[in-house]
Amino acid sequence: MRKVAGVAFTAAAAVGLTLAGAVPALADTQQAYVAVSEVSNSGSNSACGVLLLSAQVSSGGPGYVSAYVENSAAKTCTGWIERSTNKGKTWTTVSKRVAVPHATTGAFAKTADYYVGGALARPCYQYGTGKAACGLSVAVKASKARDTGGSLPVSYARQPAFASSSGGQCEAGLASTTTTKKSTSSADAILVNISTSFTKAGPSCTAVLQESVNGGKSWKTVSASHVVTAPANRIGVGFTSTYGDGTRHLARVCVTLASSPKAQHCSRAW
Repeated sequence: MRKVAGVAFTAAAAVGLTLAGAVPALADTQQAYVAVSEVSNSGSNSACGVLLLSAQVSSGGPGYVSAYVENSAAKTCTGWIERSTNKGKTWTTVSKRVAVPHATTGAFAKTADYYVGGALARPCYQYGTGKAACGLSVAVKASKARDTGGSLPVSYARQPAFASSSGGQCEAGLASTTTTKKSTSSADAILVNISTSFTKAGPSCTAVLQESVNGGKSWKTVSASHVVTAPANRIGVGFTSTYGDGTRHLARVCVTLASSPKAQHCSRAW
């Protein structure tokens, strides 16, 4: 079993297979991804791992990829993306290296999106000062479509939310940019949608980030409604942007499956 942002991530088989410099921040848009390759130092719950995310949810989608770097192990986990234009004979690093520190709750970060259309791409990682390793390469089709994604800073896992049906399972992880509540804290969330079938797409899942300023008596949706599909034999992934979450705020993430549109499932508040 793998975990994504503290959320049980049991479909790794379905994949088949230091934020440095100025990078564009993740806008709160409908950009969604599919996980196409992974690499990690362990198959256990305590792992340093990287998912390669493709914006080509459909064949005509943008030819952009990004890396989701997650760490639930004891040392720093660093992840990045490499590209090959000669069928894998040589590789070039195309992304910034993202260093995710150890955290007792688990932590993650996302690189910006990088255009690799018409080439191969692969995720790579380094655990602590150990030897670097890379995952399986994936061909990305060229496209004229522009990406709408960006990066997310290191975020610490807080509370999960789940929704499931006979066709799929939607899992969302609430996270914070600080290890404790501070005036400078921001909240964000990752959404993972998994089809329970290897041949059929599952129901789409909608996630929103909510905040309360009165101790949880009432809640306000602060993010866009993120709709993520669950393609057959693929894992759909989405992210909210970050929102101010100071000491007087509570935050939670809520998910709804299209197959049960009236049943909203929310995480515990943090």
